[in-house]
Amino acid sequence: MGDRDAAFAEYFAARSEAMRGTAYLLCGDWHRAEDLV
Repeated sequence: MGDRDAAFAEYFAARSEAMRGTAYLLCGDWHRAEDLV
């Protein structure tokens, strides 16, 4: 895995819950929010 891929994976792991919460606020559905993220 390249440095950029590793950095993105680390960022996503740290922020995925917040991103999913934001996606839920935008669409109002947890399943769709999961798909968006």
